[in-house]
Amino acid sequence: MKNSKIDIDLLAQEEQKLLSKPKINAQILEKILDNIKKINFLAEAGVTETKDIKQYEYKVIVVNSILKTSRSLNLDFRNFQDKLYVFNRSYWSALGNDELMIFLTECAKKTGIKKTKSQYFKFSEDLLKQFKASTISVSNPDMLKNVINLRNGTLEINKNEVRLRPFHKEDFLTYQLDFAFEPEATSPLFQKFLDEVLPDYTLQQIISEYLGSIFINSSDIKFEKALFLYGGGSNGKSVIFEVIQALLGSNNFSSYPLHDLTTNPNTRAKIKDKLLNFSSEAGEIGSFDIFKKLVSREPVDSKLLYKDVYEIINYAKLMFNCNDLPKQNEYTHGYYRRFLIIPFEKTIAEKDQDKKLSQKIITSELSGVLNWIIDGMMRLYEHKKFTYSENSKRASEEFELDSDSVRMFIQEWQYEKSTDLMSLIDLFSDFKNYCQSNGYKICSKITLSKRLKGLGFENKRQSSGMFFYLHKK
Repeated sequence: MKNSKIDIDLLAQEEQKLLSKPKINAQILEKILDNIKKINFLAEAGVTETKDIKQYEYKVIVVNSILKTSRSLNLDFRNFQDKLYVFNRSYWSALGNDELMIFLTECAKKTGIKKTKSQYFKFSEDLLKQFKASTISVSNPDMLKNVINLRNGTLEINKNEVRLRPFHKEDFLTYQLDFAFEPEATSPLFQKFLDEVLPDYTLQQIISEYLGSIFINSSDIKFEKALFLYGGGSNGKSVIFEVIQALLGSNNFSSYPLHDLTTNPNTRAKIKDKLLNFSSEAGEIGSFDIFKKLVSREPVDSKLLYKDVYEIINYAKLMFNCNDLPKQNEYTHGYYRRFLIIPFEKTIAEKDQDKKLSQKIITSELSGVLNWIIDGMMRLYEHKKFTYSENSKRASEEFELDSDSVRMFIQEWQYEKSTDLMSLIDLFSDFKNYCQSNGYKICSKITLSKRLKGLGFENKRQSSGMFFYLHKK
């Protein structure tokens, strides 16, 4: 890894202190449960007779006892967007309502609540509500430092250095990559593969930079891009997919098509707390407004099944493998600038393909691949933008031209400016036929009129409707 300032001896010392397998939720909750003590409810409520204790006081007292016990063990809880997380000494792990309710019920029994009362569904439900209300809420974890959480500690990264430090619960990191940071690790197999499938080094740099950007907070540097690895089959895109999926881990990785993300709030809810949504297909964009929000990292509506709609703010960045880029009747600069396209133009012959290549890289080079990604992060800090690539620019320009169905209609049907008038109704009829024959979405008549004016064709309104000064050659 280039440009990092790391004391190797200090790293080794920190690794010995930090290298311990994070406990899973069940173990964490069991540890807290084992330390719950019986409560003198009369003393806690400040009364002398049991009949004077209000029902809500039982729940408040039990919850306060659980939170106090957990903090004494350096095992804390947080509430973020109505979801509970427990700190397992390495990162914050999400808790499901069912496992949490069982835990709270068992804790209540240990404090002295009668078994029949603690297991009564209304008591358990109220206990869960009280627990959520009493737990400290996290407002905006995306405002924290740029860090990567690994098995042997947390990497803190800025433009000047890469520093390994102990885990801090204040980071509110909800993931941990399942391998250690090794500053001297390299990835020769992975680099050889990239050189074969992407001989343009600037394209390699863009990929490493984009993957690095998932660890950079948008409040620090804002990158309003989705990455598209574009090209036919047998060109290496699937190897990149498999390696990055393994590097990030299944808990931090999702794989939903673009169409689902831009049309279905249930799907959007599933990319919350993920680092990257990398799908092997892009699909069409259902809602351009939602697409813009997702790429720009803005709060976006989501919905869990049978739950109310709510906004998510901490969710995955977007990356896609695709044979075809999305087709959309949208021709604004704001639309096209959100696409970062990497053209894969080399086809690897069947006899030259190593079917086990991705597994070889995953087995031995993940730490080296991470260092390649960190190098990309450092370039982003230095330049505040992605590496310029002629091939990426050309692919973007071709995409913009191919997406403009009105421009292609005018060119292919050989319309040109004229002193003759042609009605918008007739033009729209021809345009519909063109789109249906070529598989393009049909924009509205109003949009067609705006696009024609945008292409420089003058129009004239008459009593029988709108006309344009053009004709076929």
